[in-house]
Amino acid sequence: MEQVAVEVGRVRGRYGRLNPRDFEILRYVVQNRFATIGTVEARFWNGQGHRNHYRALTRLERKGLLDRLLGDGARVMGYRATRKAVTLLQSKGIADLKVTDLRSTYRTTFDHERILQELRAIFEASPLVSNFEPEHLVRERLTKKYGYVDRQEHGYKVPDGLFQLRTAKGTFRVALELEIAQKSKRRYRTVLKRLLLGKDWDVVFLVVTEQCILAKLKSALDEVRCQDLEVRVATDHRGMYFAHLPKVLLHRSASSFEGEGKSFSLASLETELSLSNGG
Repeated sequence: MEQVAVEVGRVRGRYGRLNPRDFEILRYVVQNRFATIGTVEARFWNGQGHRNHYRALTRLERKGLLDRLLGDGARVMGYRATRKAVTLLQSKGIADLKVTDLRSTYRTTFDHERILQELRAIFEASPLVSNFEPEHLVRERLTKKYGYVDRQEHGYKVPDGLFQLRTAKGTFRVALELEIAQKSKRRYRTVLKRLLLGKDWDVVFLVVTEQCILAKLKSALDEVRCQDLEVRVATDHRGMYFAHLPKVLLHRSASSFEGEGKSFSLASLETELSLSNGG
């Protein structure tokens, strides 16, 4: 919040008085395509909004800067930014603002997006993690690099997120993938092949909601590595590491990722880095 506070201060204009936290909320919503009420309270009021977060969201909605995302029974699931909000932020020179399609989040993917935001918060709380890019920004960048071929049989995979991970062995580009619903093994084989052969990351973190999904993914991974000719002849494979979502949400940085014959957590990587630096 400090950076935006310096850039914009308190602004009075066509939208009335806006404070630095208003701009931070708007920027977060734009960059993540939407935000739940709980996320706003946790991120901007440290979980102690005392209804101030409701008032702020309602005020920004009334100014035409936020729209509600409604679920069954007109239940408010969250908020997304309007074009007016984007224009306002751009006029204030928010340097790291990037926007794709503000209308691309629908109810069918709401839970997936919401969980990804929770995972992002967990990863970004670690001093080892930097430069986190959500899926829509990754898609924007990869589309410029490769074109619109990600959905074709032999195209590339757009992961749910990308970030930099600093370790005692160096800094790695990590692709984050979240699986919350079972898919066919054929679909898993296609996805895993693209992740294994991806050139834009070094390792892959796969977070799954159910143990049955984890078992199916591991089985599909074994099949791809053993049976797919393109994967077998490739000289460079990405490491695959799996984690169980309930454990990640409960234990956060202490939760384990397992794969490639090893197990680690963000917390253990922090300890290793500290020791390697003589800490």
